[in-house]
Amino acid sequence: MRTSPTARAARYTVRKGYLHLLTTQIHERLTERYRLLNTEIHSYPGPIAHCDLQLTHLLEERQRIMKALAEWPLGNDRDEAALGQKRFVLAFLDTPADIDDAIDCRLRTRARKTLRMPEQPLKD
Repeated sequence: MRTSPTARAARYTVRKGYLHLLTTQIHERLTERYRLLNTEIHSYPGPIAHCDLQLTHLLEERQRIMKALAEWPLGNDRDEAALGQKRFVLAFLDTPADIDDAIDCRLRTRARKTLRMPEQPLKD
């Protein structure tokens, strides 16, 4: 039995609303992670900073988060916004996962389910 155009449109609208909510939550989380990384980077002691591998790692992570935040969809066109939201979610999935953060793990799981992507196994 075929679904009616109205039912398909309703499901599409719900999916778009869910995607919008998900991207908003991801944006808030990435912004918070970016703020925390900046605080940690700025508190690094000067003499050690230039040769410290941990600082290099923090700078690289901050750069990936900045790149993901740059994908935040702007504009009023609903279809373009949906494409932008998908790009933003994909950019989020490219950032390093914080496996110690339950919020990050839940957002990544929801993002993969929303985009119908397979789950990624956790790395040791």
